[in-house]
Amino acid sequence: MITIDTEEFKHHADTGRMEFHLASTGFILEMESGIWVNEGVKELFDGENGTTIERDMAPIYQYNGRIENKPASKVRFTMDNQTVLGSIDANNDRYIIEQVGWVMDNETQKTVYVAYKKSDLKSIIRSDTIRQKSEPLFFTVSNLDEYPHQIVVEVFDSSGVSIFIDEYALDSGQYTRSPSIIDETNDGDTYVYKATLENNITGTYNFTVDADSAVDIDIVNDSDSGEAYFNFQYFANFE
Repeated sequence: MITIDTEEFKHHADTGRMEFHLASTGFILEMESGIWVNEGVKELFDGENGTTIERDMAPIYQYNGRIENKPASKVRFTMDNQTVLGSIDANNDRYIIEQVGWVMDNETQKTVYVAYKKSDLKSIIRSDTIRQKSEPLFFTVSNLDEYPHQIVVEVFDSSGVSIFIDEYALDSGQYTRSPSIIDETNDGDTYVYKATLENNITGTYNFTVDADSAVDIDIVNDSDSGEAYFNFQYFANFE
């Protein structure tokens, strides 16, 4: 498990050349200028006295590039102020960094990642069905807090375009699954999940599609502050 300083990552990416270590492999990356994919996108949230307030959505950036002296390679990262997600394609393999959850460090929520090479993954053979690479896009929400909550979940594609939004009211211990957002996805597609509670606590999660996977959003309340927060997880879906 690893953590990433998002400010430092963006600083180095913006220079156009950065060193990056992923899955025990070091790379020198030549990066193109970052693209602010949701520039000008507004979001609505509930203010005081029942008013609705419009504000700019927190910036989401996309960085593309290649490995130095390897023109056939491909580098792609998507990030916001909390999370970096992406992959490096080279030498007939894909190096991937994915968000797996959160940890609290001195009352500060930090994103935790796992990094791996796709070739290192063990094949899972299922005798009852042959899994296809194209899978529907969906998510689940679980309220693990002792109190009921209302949660709004919005999903954005890699261009920053909102493709889904819905609100859920969950009692303590209740679970729900979204409808299919997209019927067919492809490995490597990226999406950003944004979740907001009734008190405007917001969390985002960058998700890279892989066969038999989906996003789970848990509402938890075990922080020192006593406030509920989100724990996003990447889980295997074998339905």
